[in-house]
Amino acid sequence: MMTSDQITIFLILFASLILFAWGKIRYDLVALIAMMALLLFKLVTPHEAFSGFGHTAVITVAAVLVISQALKNAGVVDLVASYLLPYSSNAIVHIALLTCVVTFFSAFMNNVGALALLLPVAIATCKANNRSPAMVLMPVAFGSILGGMSTMIGTPPNIIIANYRHDVTGTAFSMFDFSPIGAIIAVVGVAFISLIGWRLIPKQRLQENPPEQLFEVSAYLTEAKVLATSPLIGLAVKEIEALQNENIGIAGVASGNRLTLNTNPQHSLKEGDILILRGDPSSLQSTFAESQLEIQTASGKTFDELTAGELSLTECVITVTSPLVGRDVAYLRRHTANSVALIGLAHEGKIIRKRLRHHTFNTGDILLLQSETAFVNDMLGELNLLPLAQRDIQLGQPRRVLVAISIFMVAIALGSLNVLPMAGAFIAAALAYALMGLLPGKDVYRNIDWPIIILLGAMIPVGLSLIHI
Repeated sequence: MMTSDQITIFLILFASLILFAWGKIRYDLVALIAMMALLLFKLVTPHEAFSGFGHTAVITVAAVLVISQALKNAGVVDLVASYLLPYSSNAIVHIALLTCVVTFFSAFMNNVGALALLLPVAIATCKANNRSPAMVLMPVAFGSILGGMSTMIGTPPNIIIANYRHDVTGTAFSMFDFSPIGAIIAVVGVAFISLIGWRLIPKQRLQENPPEQLFEVSAYLTEAKVLATSPLIGLAVKEIEALQNENIGIAGVASGNRLTLNTNPQHSLKEGDILILRGDPSSLQSTFAESQLEIQTASGKTFDELTAGELSLTECVITVTSPLVGRDVAYLRRHTANSVALIGLAHEGKIIRKRLRHHTFNTGDILLLQSETAFVNDMLGELNLLPLAQRDIQLGQPRRVLVAISIFMVAIALGSLNVLPMAGAFIAAALAYALMGLLPGKDVYRNIDWPIIILLGAMIPVGLSLIHI
């Protein structure tokens, strides 16, 4: 016969699982709701409720996230990836090499971080070989998952299990105790993905040729204002041949303060109308000049105002953990103190019927953002966005790469030999990276995925409550 406390705990756990699956409330908030419910029903003490945030597993995960960024800054991943480029002409070898690299790095780094680092390399090598990125992106994603199972720090569940074993038996799993099973699964998985798995991707995706099509600039929506001197004034939308061709298209017209778009082809343009165009803003300058149109951004600034100074355009995709999900452009302006402007938007699956400034961002939206060049990386990290535009591979200085790897290997050795607990060894490594300049002081804590940390810290008391009952 179950007690009332047992029933309550299982109801809290069941409700949490429902909310996790529902996805409308972010996972870290769901975890906090579960933790507070335990406190409310006095199923754990206050000390137990907050003990998860000081748990060794949580500290280790945070340290691994910091170390991952330091290795990236040192150029370790780019250095290895640069050697892959000459061997990517054969499709199977290309897939196998990229999958192997991300599998290896995800064994020692955060899975998402390893995947994000390899994405630009995957796109660049596909473009160089005139190959569809669809052929490599899914294999690389699976490789990052497989690699995480191979070591104690490869994925948060392994870290939690290792520390739980220490609490129960007095001896934790060491760094490579997971390798005999995890590494074998990873090798078999990579072999399957490289030889067979990628062939299961729908043929139409493999037959596409989209290093260009994947992030096709013609899919961007851009706003242009009709100036008083424009020769288009008085013309119906369907009569504007200059803006109706294979490179440019009119998605709609916004007049005055209307939130929705006018898609009537008979609409006559007047001064101040906002044309919603499909195309690449940087390639439309000559057309805009002839038609006396002024490129607008969702922040209300003109394109000319935005291109003054050391500013650059960045293509990026909104990730699941981005704070932009479910928000609009007004939030983007507030969050970045008006330092970032939305120039264009690519949105799959739905027809946009509103002005860009009123669009609600969703996971997978591709944004064309304008910001100061010096702060592009900070902006991407702060907003949890993945860069999609092609970039040159930046090789780290050999000395910095060697030092970064050496520090990491020393930390692993100290933890494996029980000279220091693994969490302490990784914190020492993160401290060394910060003191050596591989991690700027302002970026040390920014590289921690705080929602994950909150999730782990808040759910540990739930596990403790199950033990107590």
